[in-house]
Amino acid sequence: MTVTPQTTYDRPAIPNRPGGWWHNFACPVHGAELLPGESTSENQAFRCPAGCEVSGEPYSGAWTVMCHQQAARRIRLAGHRGEAAHVFEALAQYRALLDTVGNKPNEGAEHWMVRGRLFHQALTEAIWGVAVADGIWALCEQLPDLDWGSAEDDARGLLAAILETVRAGRAELIDAGKLKSNYTAWLTAAERLASGALAALDGDLDTRGDLMSSPVGLSRHLQAAILPDGWEWEGAPYYHMFVLRASLLSLRGWSAAEIPEETQQTLRAMIGALTAISTADGTVPAIHDSPVARRAQDLEYLETMELAGQLFPDLVPQTAAIRDAAAARLGSEARETLAMIRGWIGGAGDGLAGGSGSGPGTQTGAAAGPAEPAQPEDAVGLSVFPDAGFGIVRQGGTGFSAVLDFGPHGGSHGHFDKLALYFYGRGVWWQPDPGAPPYGSFLRYPYAGVRSHPTVRIGNGEQAECSGKLLDARMDGGTAFLAAETRGAYPGVLLRRRVIMAPDHLIDIFDVEADSSADTPSGEISLGFRPDVDFALRPVPGDPLQWRSTWGDGSEVLFGTHMLPHTPQGTFGLRSVPVRAPADRPHLWRSGADWTLDAGLAGNPATRFASLYSAADPAAGLDVRDGRIIVTVSGRTHTYAAD
Repeated sequence: MTVTPQTTYDRPAIPNRPGGWWHNFACPVHGAELLPGESTSENQAFRCPAGCEVSGEPYSGAWTVMCHQQAARRIRLAGHRGEAAHVFEALAQYRALLDTVGNKPNEGAEHWMVRGRLFHQALTEAIWGVAVADGIWALCEQLPDLDWGSAEDDARGLLAAILETVRAGRAELIDAGKLKSNYTAWLTAAERLASGALAALDGDLDTRGDLMSSPVGLSRHLQAAILPDGWEWEGAPYYHMFVLRASLLSLRGWSAAEIPEETQQTLRAMIGALTAISTADGTVPAIHDSPVARRAQDLEYLETMELAGQLFPDLVPQTAAIRDAAAARLGSEARETLAMIRGWIGGAGDGLAGGSGSGPGTQTGAAAGPAEPAQPEDAVGLSVFPDAGFGIVRQGGTGFSAVLDFGPHGGSHGHFDKLALYFYGRGVWWQPDPGAPPYGSFLRYPYAGVRSHPTVRIGNGEQAECSGKLLDARMDGGTAFLAAETRGAYPGVLLRRRVIMAPDHLIDIFDVEADSSADTPSGEISLGFRPDVDFALRPVPGDPLQWRSTWGDGSEVLFGTHMLPHTPQGTFGLRSVPVRAPADRPHLWRSGADWTLDAGLAGNPATRFASLYSAADPAAGLDVRDGRIIVTVSGRTHTYAAD
């Protein structure tokens, strides 16, 4: 399936009031993000994709945030184009608005927020402030002899207000012991850009400040927030990119050679982690609290990958898929963005090298050094990130990739999806992570729950926040082997998932075992199938323990064969169930399935679910017996050890 992001927001005038929290821009009936408004009026109505119409707060305040962010983007564009009149007019409007707001925190913010002035959150203000400050800085560069007149007071006043807000917000985080918060990256970036813009107004276009040396600067934040394998600690690709983008934006005017070696290595590892998990067509899976498809997100990924390539030119081949996929969806906005950040960072540096983990072969963590020697483009590949808990297997020839999620919960952005297995093709999402709707949506927590993910559920209970353990990650004879387990999802229960990827098939073995000495949960055992394509399921005639499935239609189809190696106690079956579409379309439903053993752990203390997937052979065969897995695909038989 090709995902079409939401319609781009118009470029509205600057609202004459503060903004709220954009995550409240969600339908109270369907949970979907609302469609763009047509003005900055507080009284306008907003429609949801299912046809509802809402108005007033909190929707108006949420839309106002996006209007302000678009206005900041226009200031940034105008600065880079040398359009002084536009910049001056906008700065005057914002200076007047801030004078009206006053020097006090936003009273509409929720109790848990680090409050801004112009917005509920200081984080929102920092993102807005980065764009505004860059516009001022760029105008100084484009027109060094410009007579700013009264606009200089507006610019300085605005930049001073940005600095006051972000410094206060960062101090609040540091006092709370939250240096690793993703907020910190943006508060630091806003401070760097605003300070640079003030220096540019003074005629200094080559300022570095204390970005690296400060105890709360970029280097210290990355030391605290980034795991040894290169992933941001929350384990959500979007927030990983979010922190990476802020870090790269804060490097405006730097060259790679000026960045401390440890920080270079960390940034390189972060880039490698993101490219390793991306699909053949440049999709970044929306794992944990990640949006699925938004135009604003495309702009973010485009900017991040372009800046990554500037910093490390040798990584351009790896970053190109994500960058080009976003650019193709954005059209003219992509060209605007690339023009603004051309020459932002001086690359090459001291030539640090490291494997990105995005190519074929085995890569254990993006920071662990070079990958295995280059393999043919159609070879099977394996990338493992043991700290964040991602294992990625892929077929170079078909574009089929699968992600096994076994890592830590990830704090407030984690989902209850331990040992979930996600499937992506080239231009198709067979079984994606469903991502997250705006946080103001009443569906945020259902999307985070185990029922929304392709993993095991026991009874009606939610998985606990837990982490898994990597058991196996290796390449052997051109085949990838990956396995992980957890004992923390349900009390007294071991969950273990094993994945084998060969050039024309994937085997998925999921074991559920009860500890007889513990009080285990009651209720059915269910393994979820959560497709985002047309999904057909049918029993195999004469074999009550085997089923076949078809995922998708047209040229990108995945065929599944599913079997229970042992006859379970009680009733059982692979049953069709309605499941919500990914979180960019939460008002829509898909046909999915639950593979369910009704007698649960009491009747089935040891259960094995076995599946075979192939994009090549709709009649592929699977048998699991006598300690062996026997697979027949396109007339060829393959045998693997079952344990």
